[in-house]
Amino acid sequence: MARRLSGLAMVVALSAVVAGSASATPSTWTIEPSPNRGTLENNIADVACPSATTCVAVGHWNDSPVYRALAMTWDGSRWRLSPAKSRGGGASHLARVSCPTPTSCVAVGWAQPLPGYKAIAEHWDGSAWTLMANPPGGNNGLLQSVDCPSPTMCVAVGVWYKYPRSHALFEIWNGATWSVMPSPGLLTHAFDVSCPTTTFCVAVGARGVDFDHTLVETWDGAQWSVVPVPDPGSGNRLNAVSCATETNCVAVGNYDGDGTVRAFIEVWNGSTWTRQTAAQVGTGGNALNNVSCIAATDCVAVGVFGVGQYGQNLVLTWNGTDWSNSPAPDGGHYTNYLSAVACVTASTCKAIGSYTHNKIQQTIVLSST
Repeated sequence: MARRLSGLAMVVALSAVVAGSASATPSTWTIEPSPNRGTLENNIADVACPSATTCVAVGHWNDSPVYRALAMTWDGSRWRLSPAKSRGGGASHLARVSCPTPTSCVAVGWAQPLPGYKAIAEHWDGSAWTLMANPPGGNNGLLQSVDCPSPTMCVAVGVWYKYPRSHALFEIWNGATWSVMPSPGLLTHAFDVSCPTTTFCVAVGARGVDFDHTLVETWDGAQWSVVPVPDPGSGNRLNAVSCATETNCVAVGNYDGDGTVRAFIEVWNGSTWTRQTAAQVGTGGNALNNVSCIAATDCVAVGVFGVGQYGQNLVLTWNGTDWSNSPAPDGGHYTNYLSAVACVTASTCKAIGSYTHNKIQQTIVLSST
């Protein structure tokens, strides 16, 4: 996505995310204190930074026996919990957030009012969260990403589980109400969206019976269209996309390379998608969950490398020529992963995720210089 970074961290064996950088890409990452709610699992899924002194992060926390929406804010000096709303008596999870201004953010996700799922959306005005009217995604709709190119226009994507076939769910907000946008195909699942303008968006995800082929769709202000994109192997999926302009987008994901999870990167030049090479880090698998680019030559990708419970935080930076590993600290010895990142300048970024401490998942924020 553009302008805001994010990443929904679902560890398939690993997880990853990406954000922006520049000719002076981040060189040093340090752990920044971040809060948790309760004493059980906390997970940050996404972060948006509309300014150097304002960031908003969302996810979920475990209020046994159900998950509740989690939100926290950065004021330039510290992170504070910012109580998000949970819909009804079931579980609630916020997957992504987009902030076109410091006083206007929209977060999307899903609730589980059992049976099934329900798409949800919330608005942050700089001081409090308000539940928005339910997006009309059906009783089994999940929203997994949102991008707001303006305070009065947002595009959200996800999936609508409708027997016997699922299809990607696209919704648009006009500043007052949500409405469903026509979807061009079945057996599709959209994970992320980036809208560099109010008339152009790119959504990425997976397609096919087993959702194991890459999916890219573009919106021209009127309709969504499927765009051909290379599949690098088996078990392919694109987890995130960021468009610096309408003619420059970067999408990241992972695939199964001979039994090992591998990261891969695709680049859009306005007419075609081509695959870029990113060196694998470590001896285990690599995965990328999210990407954001502040310019065509300035991108940062973050996520996880390693296998299973011994995953380590992964950061890759793009300088317009190649992708490089930018070593990042871990929160603990077990299950480290980064799920999203937001860059305000080329070298000022926030990367967020989780790590396991005493068998409990806790939040982590990395700050770059």
